[in-house]
Amino acid sequence: MKKATSILISMLLASIAFAKEPTPADSISKIQLCLILDVSGSMDGLLSQAQNEIWKTISFVEGFQKEDLKTVIEIAVISYGNHQYAENGHVKLVVDFNDDVDEVAEKLWLMEIGGGNEFSGSAIKKALDSLSWEDKAIFKCIIMAGNEPFDQGIVNFEESILLAIQKGIILNTIYCGEKGKGIYEKWEKAAKLGNGIYANIDQGIATDEFKTPYDHTLIKFYFDYKSTYSDEKKEEKIKQFDSKGEVSPAFRDMIIYRYGRMKKAKDIIDKFNESNWEINQFDDSEIPEKWRNLSPKELKFKLLEFSRKRETYAEGFETYTKKVEEFLKITVQPKLNNKTLNLAMSEMMSKQLIEFGYVKK
Repeated sequence: MKKATSILISMLLASIAFAKEPTPADSISKIQLCLILDVSGSMDGLLSQAQNEIWKTISFVEGFQKEDLKTVIEIAVISYGNHQYAENGHVKLVVDFNDDVDEVAEKLWLMEIGGGNEFSGSAIKKALDSLSWEDKAIFKCIIMAGNEPFDQGIVNFEESILLAIQKGIILNTIYCGEKGKGIYEKWEKAAKLGNGIYANIDQGIATDEFKTPYDHTLIKFYFDYKSTYSDEKKEEKIKQFDSKGEVSPAFRDMIIYRYGRMKKAKDIIDKFNESNWEINQFDDSEIPEKWRNLSPKELKFKLLEFSRKRETYAEGFETYTKKVEEFLKITVQPKLNNKTLNLAMSEMMSKQLIEFGYVKK
């Protein structure tokens, strides 16, 4: 587990960082999602699913839009049930609301399980008191996942949930185990009190179940596509493989998410295409340093060459992304007796976002 964690952290730190242009506040629709995760000794499977599926979940949520506004999702993480922070009621703020998914993912990969007490009421109160919740009437929700009775600890969970409702925050609960047992242990009651949805998952479903025959080809098209950017940096491709030499589903889902971000970032090739292949508009600062000594004719030829390559690679990547999605939907998911964390979260948030006025793009 620690070896895999180290590989994923290194992979994250080595990945491309794309500059984000500031977006006017009145042109965005913000979503705040707080994950409260049980990290007690029996929750290795839950933590593994959270670590491996974060990009898939965020990609799904970012696919919703309200009116013509840009959707921005901020993630926060609270952990509870670990003896390492018993002095804080076994509850810890892992990361405050952050729209940089890579940073959130890195924090998730640094988390560890450890025996402790699972005080749900305290964890919810910590989330309310410690996080930077918006005062505005935006979509705000907590998704809490664990497998112990919800009413443990000295902080009354019903009072904590009431405080959340007063702040306009929905509470969803996910029980890691049998649905009936979760109901008996008051996870369904907590969700109903929080105007949310109750679900259960099988934390024992390994992420390897989500491999597809198209992963290798998809990764190849990603690296080819990425090579058409002038600031492209070399990555050690070995980090995309697991110990068996197969593509990690976490890596695949990360690059699908990263491809979407990369495609939205405008560079000289995009501007060149949008200007009907005119190069008079560019000054030296916009031209990649390695191309600045080219004549106008040579520069135009180079931009045309890279534009065609990018179009070809993008078409290939998007084709294989669809193949991956279809394989997971038709072949993998029907075989699963229960949901994973991502499937449960996506299902409940889809319903709630639509009720809040969002539509699926």
